[in-house]
Amino acid sequence: MLLPKMGGAQVLQALKQNSVTAHIPVIVLSSLSQQNETKLKDEGAALYFEKSRLELDTGGATLVAAIERLLRTSKVAARKH
Repeated sequence: MLLPKMGGAQVLQALKQNSVTAHIPVIVLSSLSQQNETKLKDEGAALYFEKSRLELDTGGATLVAAIERLLRTSKVAARKH
């Protein structure tokens, strides 16, 4: 992941090390090839998608379905605040 001030892996690491945000599933949308997928999932990403493979211009059905599955199974969805 390429971001202007902090790398995506650094953002993911910071989120996962913070007790307030550690439980939140992180979905990575990257223009980089999926060679980073294993590394980022090992670091805590719930899902990883390469943008060029998602066909976002046609509605992104794959992405939407994956997010819906994640929300159904996520502890975040079950949390009450």
